[in-house]
Formats: sequence, C-alpha cells, structure tokens
Amino acid sequence: MLALRAAIAAACACLIGISSAQNCTKDAWHYPDVFGAEFTGLDANIVRNWTLNVTSPEGKLIPSDGLSFCNVTVVYHHPGQDDNTNVQVWLPLEGWNERFIGVGGGGFASGKLNGENLAATVNLGYAASVTDAGHDSQTWYRAPWILSSKGNYNYPLLVNYASLAIHDMTAIGKSITEQYYGRQAKYSYFNGCSTGGRQAIGSAQRYPEDYDGILAGAPAINNPDLSVSTFWAQSVMDRLGHYPSKCELDAINRLSVEYCDALDGIKDGFISDPDNCNFDPQSVVGQNISCENDTSIRISTQTASIARAIRQGPTSVSGKSLWVGTAHGTPFTGALAHANTLCVGSLTNCTGVPFPMAADWLKNFTRRDPNYDIHKMTLADYEENFYLSHQQLNPFLSTDDPDLSRFRGLGKKMISWHGMADECITVYGTRLYYDRVLAADNDTGTYYRHFEAPGVNHCSGGPGSFYPLRALDALVRWTEGGIAPDVLIGYSLPNATRFQGDIDQTRPICKYPDMLKYKGGDIGQYGSYTCGGKDDKGKGGTAEIGNAELFGGKGGFLGST
Repeated sequence: MLALRAAIAAACACLIGISSAQNCTKDAWHYPDVFGAEFTGLDANIVRNWTLNVTSPEGKLIPSDGLSFCNVTVVYHHPGQDDNTNVQVWLPLEGWNERFIGVGGGGFASGKLNGENLAATVNLGYAASVTDAGHDSQTWYRAPWILSSKGNYNYPLLVNYASLAIHDMTAIGKSITEQYYGRQAKYSYFNGCSTGGRQAIGSAQRYPEDYDGILAGAPAINNPDLSVSTFWAQSVMDRLGHYPSKCELDAINRLSVEYCDALDGIKDGFISDPDNCNFDPQSVVGQNISCENDTSIRISTQTASIARAIRQGPTSVSGKSLWVGTAHGTPFTGALAHANTLCVGSLTNCTGVPFPMAADWLKNFTRRDPNYDIHKMTLADYEENFYLSHQQLNPFLSTDDPDLSRFRGLGKKMISWHGMADECITVYGTRLYYDRVLAADNDTGTYYRHFEAPGVNHCSGGPGSFYPLRALDALVRWTEGGIAPDVLIGYSLPNATRFQGDIDQTRPICKYPDMLKYKGGDIGQYGSYTCGGKDDKGKGGTAEIGNAELFGGKGGFLGST
C-alpha cells in the first residue's frame, strides 16, 4: 500500500506540477530493498531555513538565511546483530540538480547526522545522504562502541564502520531520492575527507558499482598502520622523558618553512616542494625563541631529535621503517596534531597530550583493553602494537588494494587530494597508495588522478594556503563530460563566517607527481604559476585554465548546476 501511494503521489506531482515538498510525509515512502537489512522506522518532514555554525570552506557557502529541504530518516538493522542504524537523506525542495551524493564521516564517526558536510552538498543542489553506521555519530575522537566487552570486538559495528554502512546508505539514499522526485538520479557521487576519504577509496575498491564519481580528500588509507603512527610523536617523547613546549615545536616548524619556502620560486609562507627540503632540526639547536608572556626558550637537542623522528616516521627496534613520516612544513601542534603538550608554570614543566584518536585506537582497537597504559610502551611494545593493529584490523579497514580494475571497467572516475601540511594524516600515506596503483596500471590517469595542495592542513585550513574548493565540480566535469583535470583550482579563502564569491586569490593545485612552480608575474595571479615534473623544475608543465572555470560557469558554486 505504501508503494502504491508513493507511485500515485509521484505521478500526480509530475502531471500537475505541484511542489515535491507536498510529498514529504511519512506515508509517502516505501522501504528500500537492501540486501540483509530489516527496516524498523521511517520519518519525514519539511525543514525550512535550517542554519548552523559553519566551519568548513564548503559550509561557508551556505546562505546565512539557511537551507530548506525534505528530511527523511530511515532506521534499519541487520537481524541478529544489534546494530540499529540511522540514515538521513536530505532532498532539496527546489533546484535539484538530478544528482545523488553520499557524504562521508570523520574520525570514528562514520557520518554526522544533521552535519555540516551534509548541508553543504544539499546547498549545491544535490540530494544527499549520511549514515551513523549504528554508533555515535557526534563523537569523532572516541570509539568505546568497538568493543562488546573487554577483549572482544563488536564485529557488526566494526564491519559497518569499515564499509558496509556506506554501501547500505547508498542503496537507501538512491531509493529515497527516486521516490521523492519520481525519477532516478542521473549521476551518483561520493564525497568525503579523512575517514570520509577512506570510505571513498574503499567504495571504489569494494563496491565500484555504487558511484559514478568519487572524491576522496586526505583519505585514511592503511588505517590500522596510520592510526598507530599517530601516537609515534608521544611515544618518542615518553621514551625520552622530554616534552617540549608548543612554542619550541612551533618554532622548529616555522624555521623549516623559512628554510624551504622559496624552493618553488617564491616566498609565500608555506612549502610547495617538501621532497626537496633538506632542513635538519638539529641545525637550529641553541637558537633562542621568543614565546608568549615575554618568555623565551632555547631549542634543545632533545626537541630537535623529536622533530626529526616525527619527520622520519615510526621505526622498529632494529631501525626499520614501520610507516611513512610527515612533510616538512607540517605543524607539530594543534587540535588535530600529534605532538601536543601541556605546560604548567614554565616552558619546561610540560607533559604529553596524545591525539585522542591515537589513544583510543591503541586501547580499544589494538589491545582491546580500555585500561591499557599507552604511556609505558617501550619501543618494542610500540612495534608489537603496530603489527597487532595491522594483523587484526587490516582485513576490515586497510582500503589499500591497488587493483581498481573493476572500477575502471565500469567507467567510473575518482579524484583524491591531500594537503601537503596535513598534521593529522600524512600526505605520504596517500602518495604511497597512489604510487602502487600507478605501478599496477599504466592507464591509471584515465580513471583516477591524485592532487597535492601545498600548505593545506587536514581537510582544510593552513595559513595562506590554497584550498581545492571546487574539486567536486572538477569531478563532475570529468565524470559527465569527459574533461579530465590536469590541475585543481586552489582558492585562498577569506576568514569570514560565510562568503559568496569573494575569493582572494587562486593558484593551481598540481596533479601528482607534478610540482607547483612560480614562473613570473603577479604573485596573486593564477597564470603566474605552472605545474611540472620534479626533474624539470616546472619547465614544460602547464596549469592553464579558462577564466570561466576560475570564476564561475556551469556546475560551480558561483553558478547554477
């Protein structure tokens, strides 16, 4: 009966041209057909002028008077697995661009219900969907839900978090979209950063039929290895018994930027070519650094050793590299960084402040013991935890399979991008994966391209950096029009709470392995830069792009889609 009512409502709306908003009621839908799922609830209501405090670049495009949409929430579980899962689908009341998009999560949250990323894509005209995967969708930095009891994984939630929940959400979101508008979306996309980037790459590997185009930002590829590596800085400090102040660590990073800033031909406050940066933290030992409150400190040998170890990445007892390091210019401190400390009374009375996800991963995911003491690890203990994490969790969470032949065979497209100064997930992890894909397939560039954004921190931010705000537009052009991107457009964004087109400057973001080079002219102009191979120092590369694509045009956030 629900199916019949939905079909009649859609037909009537089409015939007499009434607003689809009139169909946004609980009884207007039937449950989607999702393999292995049992549905337990569905609710729908019209939301008008919805607002939130925005923080992401895409979120700042949302009009100050808010969004209006049909909000559909579906509840389901997999029988016998106690994994009640919520899926939200937001449907524009007007101006639907006939596309569906799945939205990824962040940290330990598979997706944030009522979240900014969901709203940002609806603002662009997409029907968008997100899932909580059956666990807490608001707390990204803790995951007690991964254990059913001490020593035992909650396997249904682990499988959901790994990949299944996104696959289910995709089927649900597409069905709800089709029922609402009376026709299927012409194209489907996935967009995510961090955990969302891992979900994106994982979808291409495990469920290549789900999306026509995939955008993966700062993806947490090799998640089990990566997650243990995010405690490396604290482990080094614990073993040295030395915890530098934020002032000292920030100074070393600032000095590295000053040393290598001009490698691309221009000093602009960040490093565009970290691979050719040979800055050694030991070279600045003894320098006096001014800190806040008229205090100062000299850079110590121990602090320089910590900085060097972070740049090199985790190693075993024998000195073997366990995981990649971080690029010069990447912050050591900050909300998402790994070498934070807390000082009380003086710049030398400090203790370590681990990245919360790293602590939770070691306790719950790796040791399966919430009481495990992460601060008493020897280097041998750290190495053991690295291998434990890899062995236990790689089958679920690695998303590092370089074989994308099914994705390629279906004619799908994927773009990944990563900030070179990402303080949370090192850019070298994504590069490692992409290099393996290139080695497996000489024609990778026909369906998958990777880009690196100088100076950009985790998923956005970074002082003076240029952010790929329209990467989704580039993916759409490639997927639907066959126009493969050789560069992404980097935008220097204002700090305003919201902005509508008042972009400060633009600059190319080069397709890996090309590097950005200044070729002369106004440093604020896009055309003053080029992309070229590492061996030709920028000669022979190109970053030309039309003004229509820089400042508007079909499909962009400055124009209609």
